[in-house]
Amino acid sequence: MLSGATMRAPDPDRFFLGPQRELARAIAAGDPAAVRALAPATDLDAPGAEHMTLLMFAMHWASGIEPARLQIVTELVRAGADVHHVVPPLSSALDLAILAKSPAFLRAMLDGGVSPDARVGRGHTPALFHAASEATVESMRLLLDRGADVNARDSLGTPAITYALRALQLDQVEALLDRGADPRAVNRLGQSFARVLEELMARQLPGSAALRKMAALRDRIVRAGVRWPPDPPEVERERMRQRGEAPIVPVGQPR
Repeated sequence: MLSGATMRAPDPDRFFLGPQRELARAIAAGDPAAVRALAPATDLDAPGAEHMTLLMFAMHWASGIEPARLQIVTELVRAGADVHHVVPPLSSALDLAILAKSPAFLRAMLDGGVSPDARVGRGHTPALFHAASEATVESMRLLLDRGADVNARDSLGTPAITYALRALQLDQVEALLDRGADPRAVNRLGQSFARVLEELMARQLPGSAALRKMAALRDRIVRAGVRWPPDPPEVERERMRQRGEAPIVPVGQPR
């Protein structure tokens, strides 16, 4: 990840030519006003040498999270830099911002106009899901503070709370419940949040800290009205059909 302690800031002359080089030099100089002036007339997304983009270049320079350099990230995003552009062999700028130890990069992008419900990866999952399933609780809270939908679903109807649970990020699960995540969530496969919790509990060592936390989660959602033990997926899928929905039946499973 981006880290001021371990990453060497790149040379603008190595990666860019013409107007892009001029803007890259302003980025390297830490001059937000110059970046603001130059960005509208510069192709912000055309990659330079080694696939480097100006936004990723700015993130490298901002790895020490100084306010002026983070402001440059904001200015580039505000001017239209594509946060989803993938820079091999890394990822997109937004992906890296979500997974960074500090939420500063993500905050800079949100300040520049990125939606808190922006989708990442191949566009199938909201940014919240990635923050919830990694040890990046501050980024998750930031997205929620900025208005991310705590009950958004992916293409299979799975919510962030289930992503966090599957990744064993139990503190994130608690935080999502605190913010209004629905513990009754069931995806299109008929897999409920409660069912995932039950399956994970069965795999834990007796008396382990993880099992105690999961038991506390179980007790919490039961108090909120969740059925326990939870129904199997085939029962949930039949309920969907009765509601006029079209569940997905995994290969080899009952109707």
